[in-house]
Amino acid sequence: MTANAFDAWLKRNRRPKREEIASAIRGIAAAQPSMAPLWRLANDLGLASEESRDPHRLAVASGKYRRRVLTARRRIAHEFARFVRPLNKPEIVTYSYSSTVAEALIRSRRWIWGVSCSESRPGNEGQRMARELARKGIRVTYDFDAGLFSQLHSRSLIVLGADALLPGFVAAKTGSRAIVRLASQLRAQVIFLVDTSKFFPERRDSYRWDWTWGEEKDLWDHAPRGVTVYNLLMELIQIPSHLRLRFITERGPMTPRQVRRHLAKIRLSALLFASPD
Repeated sequence: MTANAFDAWLKRNRRPKREEIASAIRGIAAAQPSMAPLWRLANDLGLASEESRDPHRLAVASGKYRRRVLTARRRIAHEFARFVRPLNKPEIVTYSYSSTVAEALIRSRRWIWGVSCSESRPGNEGQRMARELARKGIRVTYDFDAGLFSQLHSRSLIVLGADALLPGFVAAKTGSRAIVRLASQLRAQVIFLVDTSKFFPERRDSYRWDWTWGEEKDLWDHAPRGVTVYNLLMELIQIPSHLRLRFITERGPMTPRQVRRHLAKIRLSALLFASPD
């Protein structure tokens, strides 16, 4: 975990200079611009550095962030179980792989009928999801991606993970947008399971947001001349206003409006927006 690496850096540099701290924090934010948890860690550390020059305050901020992330998955699983228990054993549809989603479904296996998932090409992360759920005794059906999409119906409970929540948008594995659009047409319920470290209070056109592309060879090795291979791994999903949607976080269920309010309240460190000296 990056927080552990930062703590190790602090131990090696017991009296870091102000500019060294700033450089280390900016480095965390820049390492993977589209990874909201890294940006949030950098933001927390930046706020701590603005409040005090004491490196101990940075270690405290890093520790709080680490504990919050480590406990979030279990709390989300608990909240999801509370949500799904009264629903009379719904049929779950999920896509790709999320450790948060996997743990929540396993925790709730007594109260769900089964889970449908698919390959999630080109990485085939759906195989890992299917394997983990089946090992815990959950009834699993596995399909190719287009097959999964075509089988959605109004009674489906669609449970997805997310890589980031931006104002008005969700960043998730490519293919999630198609599922959300179909769900909107069918008026099916969509649940995103996501911890608040992935709340990313940035505009979608922010220079810190970076599209995530995969290797062309992962999709088509040695593609012929004239063929452009388009291997976009993550996409932004604009949430339709009439979609039956809830976000379940470690703080409990949230509506899209509550998510926007939470994002608006996140303090931003000036350190991440200032130009390096």
